[in-house]
Amino acid sequence: MKSHDIHIDADYVDWIADIKHRYRSAQVKAAVKVNAEKLLFNWQLGCDLVQKKAEERWGAGVVEQVSMDLKREFPDSTNFSVRNLWYMKQWYQFYAEDLEKLKQLVSVMLPDDSYDKKSNLDIVAFSCAKGGACGDGGGVCIIDANGQIYYTNYIRNIEYDHLLEVVPILKYCKFTLFDHEAPEGWISKYMGLGNHLTIKSIYSEPFKAEMEKRGITDSCYLFQRWSGMILTILNQTHSDVTMNQIWEELKKQEGTIDK
Repeated sequence: MKSHDIHIDADYVDWIADIKHRYRSAQVKAAVKVNAEKLLFNWQLGCDLVQKKAEERWGAGVVEQVSMDLKREFPDSTNFSVRNLWYMKQWYQFYAEDLEKLKQLVSVMLPDDSYDKKSNLDIVAFSCAKGGACGDGGGVCIIDANGQIYYTNYIRNIEYDHLLEVVPILKYCKFTLFDHEAPEGWISKYMGLGNHLTIKSIYSEPFKAEMEKRGITDSCYLFQRWSGMILTILNQTHSDVTMNQIWEELKKQEGTIDK
């Protein structure tokens, strides 16, 4: 294969060297996490092709050139065909827009926030992790009727009294590590290991139907999926969002969150 429609400069050479270094690192880690590391590498390479505006910067033939350079360096790999590189780029483009929307959906409530502005939220559902719960003791994740996601932690982020301004229904919820009693007009779902979900009763049947549709019977799996299920009921995007994805976005916004 010949190089065509391509001009190579120092930045391109540095970029290829960086890709080679990352791929070698991925090969070493692959002995432990083969599929995860390869997917992450492919995602990052697709991200590079998009964010570096590779075709504008180095010419229309840059994908073919990258393919040749990487296949020359890693001849035993089948990962770097031109078709695969295009798939990586398309994969990133397909999901990047959703990731950007997720940033806009999720926000952290911190001590210096103006809580009176959030005290009139039309809350559809919220999760609460009791102190001592596995994963995030004190964590509260809220979804309002607009599909907006809010997070705070009454142990780490704000005073419990401030939290009650935003989620007054908490005053009437009775939590233990293993049990949860919701007040009238709400239903409760135990999600395992001290994590509790409270949902407005009017969403009870749609939520039950969504659980059946997704085949969810395990409480810990419910913990991962409840937010996406609520967004589905509200006809919002991110119907497949998981708590892990929300956590990743929260970590970027608030440095003290430790999963």
